[in-house]
Amino acid sequence: MIQLRSILILINLCLLAGTTLSQIEAGPSFNSENQEDQIRNYLETSESLRDDDNPDSALQLLYNAELLAEGLQDKVLLAEVKYQIGYSLGKQSKHQDAIHFFSQAIPLYTELKDTIGLASTYNRLGVSYKYISVFSKAINCLNLSYKYFIMAGDSLGQGSTKLNLGNVFKNIGNSEMAKKNYREAIFIYTQQNDSNAIASCYNNLGNVFKNEDQFDSSFYYMYKTLEIRRKTKHKPGLSFIYHNIANLFLRVNDPANAKLYIDSSFQIKSERNDLYGICTDYEVNARISAANKNWNEAIEYGEKALDLARPFNDLDMNMEILSNLAFACNQLKQYEKSSNYFIEYIDAQETVKALNGSNQVEFALIEYEMVADSIQQRQMQLQKELQDAENENEKLSNEVFKRNFYLILAALLITIAIITFIYLANRKRLRKSRIEKETLEKTSVPKEEREVLLKEVHHRVKNNFQIINSLIRIQSEYITPSNYVQKLRELENRIRSMSLIHEKLYKTESLSKLKVKEYFVDLISNVQDSYEQSDHIEITQHIDSAEFGIDSLIPLGLIVNETISNSLKHAFEGKDGGEINISLNNTDEKTILTIKDNGIGADMTLSELKEESLGMELIYDLTDQLDGKITLSTERGFEYRFIFPRLK
Repeated sequence: MIQLRSILILINLCLLAGTTLSQIEAGPSFNSENQEDQIRNYLETSESLRDDDNPDSALQLLYNAELLAEGLQDKVLLAEVKYQIGYSLGKQSKHQDAIHFFSQAIPLYTELKDTIGLASTYNRLGVSYKYISVFSKAINCLNLSYKYFIMAGDSLGQGSTKLNLGNVFKNIGNSEMAKKNYREAIFIYTQQNDSNAIASCYNNLGNVFKNEDQFDSSFYYMYKTLEIRRKTKHKPGLSFIYHNIANLFLRVNDPANAKLYIDSSFQIKSERNDLYGICTDYEVNARISAANKNWNEAIEYGEKALDLARPFNDLDMNMEILSNLAFACNQLKQYEKSSNYFIEYIDAQETVKALNGSNQVEFALIEYEMVADSIQQRQMQLQKELQDAENENEKLSNEVFKRNFYLILAALLITIAIITFIYLANRKRLRKSRIEKETLEKTSVPKEEREVLLKEVHHRVKNNFQIINSLIRIQSEYITPSNYVQKLRELENRIRSMSLIHEKLYKTESLSKLKVKEYFVDLISNVQDSYEQSDHIEITQHIDSAEFGIDSLIPLGLIVNETISNSLKHAFEGKDGGEINISLNNTDEKTILTIKDNGIGADMTLSELKEESLGMELIYDLTDQLDGKITLSTERGFEYRFIFPRLK
């Protein structure tokens, strides 16, 4: 099948080439429509050639297309051709040449007001600047790309830019920003079900953890990448992950395993004639030989790598190779060669410093922080959503209206159900009090005190309605057509945790106090029933004997609801089972609540979690409401620790 495709492409090339010669000989009189078709054929065929690892032929076709497009003065076609030439050169690691063509495409796309064209070109331009170590320009270009992809509403484009930004921050040693961008890219790609793109993010996360000497995390992400690459049979991706795993084994002083993986990488890259990839594999082989103290072999591999690396102008790669060569030559007492390599290494290092003034990089980093978190991006997103809404046809508008109507109706029905329950519970309690006259006489509660108690009940009900109203309002901001069922279930759980308190109070002799242990048992059982995956999760409780009032129990119950829900939803992904432990200790001065799971954890701070989750925001706010403090550990699963002044 592959041979047949190659033959067809070759025939097409011959036909295209023959037509081009005849057209050029004919001069300017031939039909412009034929020229446009010819250019589009060149673009289509070059893409097929590039996919079949025949980049030189693809480039030749694109150069022919460039001549025709310039003759036609068709800016749309010319911009596309310039972009494709830059893209093909970048795939061959000829990044200086790629930058030249991308820079020519940008003013054309600007004049055409082609948002997607600008977004894609700035994205690839940023990647090329990264490869030649001009990081300040790389960040600026990728920031612009992200803005344009937001304007165009292109989610995959935004994911690609986030991934590339992560790579830049990884290269300049800013691990936190790198991980932040990779995780944002993973979120986008997961929504789009793009396995290979997710694998690229995992691969790069593995490299970041390797750079931080967190080798367990690095191996975890590397092998996740390898699993996806093998499933999708993505050969370029397989060669990259083999190369990276080899590097990782070298870092943990295991050259034997490193050699196995680098040989697998080299085989794929040789089949694809990937010269840049072969160069990087030679460099790893040189370091493996050095680790085995085989200095002659280390020099041989290093010099092969250097010969291949020079045309690519990859300064970082050149510095790595030159440094290793200088050291290996020194070990064999080849001092002159060692000195020459070391001098060349110093020159390359100075070039990188000149290209990346510290002030420029710092300014670019600050600019990125501002862009990433600025109101401008939010406004752009809102403007895009508004524009899309205005362009919707009448049918879609009716569907949106119906969906919103049902969402509001569902929320109202839940609210009415809670109101009815609380009303009936209190009404039944008062009726019971009237019937049991003898009991009422024994209690000897004066009329004035009963009125105070009744007013207190109404006051609490009113407060609970206000909380319910706030929950519905906040939750509505997170509801989308794809998640409204899940969000309504979460809202239902929150309201149920409040109504459960009133149900328990109704069944006791007290209107103001409730046993915490009994309440927690029923609350956690309700939460478990809401999630199918909870069947294999064991929840254990260690609760001190204590009675709390409604003002303490409602926020405390909501905190427990949110933390348990978070664990059931996220903590045990990919695991067959797990355990959640809950403890509450009540001392003379403080109340301590600890909730811990043994799930997969997450490499995120409390602030980052709060930004991305309504549940975490509620936990944070409810803790403040009780004048408490929260600490969170995510090293081995999630462990929340809440310390409150003694609750009553």
